[in-house]
Amino acid sequence: MGAMTPRVRADYKSASRILALLTLLLSSACAGPNLTNVPRVPLAELAQGKLGPELHNGLTPPFVLQVHTGDQLPIELILDSRLAKLDATQVTLTATRNFYVLFQSDGPPLLSEDGSDFSSRDKNAFRLGLRVQKGRPAALEVGLRIRADDAP
Repeated sequence: MGAMTPRVRADYKSASRILALLTLLLSSACAGPNLTNVPRVPLAELAQGKLGPELHNGLTPPFVLQVHTGDQLPIELILDSRLAKLDATQVTLTATRNFYVLFQSDGPPLLSEDGSDFSSRDKNAFRLGLRVQKGRPAALEVGLRIRADDAP
């Protein structure tokens, strides 16, 4: 019986080390994305077709897109249909304040208003519907709500 005691203790020590390692890994995973050595790319440079030396082969996640007040980005509307066509296919998004977008290789893009806290979650929304109001022509509405000022 005495011979089994050291083995049990060794297994207990191994198990406690594994548990400690798993706890450390899980706690760091919940702390948010690791932004060490993640390239930061200004939208203004991309809009002008300028890529830094680290981006000559294109943008591969992870990277942070820096959007500054006044930056503009064309939004192309694409309709793939044999039933209808779009007359206007481009609108322009203009930034009204600085924000940052973290593009990840293993998840959806994340937003930050300070460039470091990408863990904050707001109630964003997308809607598509037909607007019918008396005295106005009917219209297809496409709505995108991203960090609205009146968000609950």
